[in-house]
Amino acid sequence: MTPQERAEQVAHTYYSLGPTNLIDLIAESLQDTRRAALLEAREVVLAEVLEDIPDNEADEAYNLAIGHAAHALDRLAQEG
Repeated sequence: MTPQERAEQVAHTYYSLGPTNLIDLIAESLQDTRRAALLEAREVVLAEVLEDIPDNEADEAYNLAIGHAAHALDRLAQEG
């Protein structure tokens, strides 16, 4: 989409919805995008979990850190 086409689309939406509804639509879209990005990051983080190797404290600490990071990303995504 060209910049001109985007401007026309925003103008059309603005006149169709009004400024308050347009702002709400943009805010909702940004929130959905943020949530999707956080959930995608969570999946990437979880893919980094190491295979369980008995008696390897470094792997256990790494996996614990990965778990905390995934939990934090999930919490942020749920908060919106």
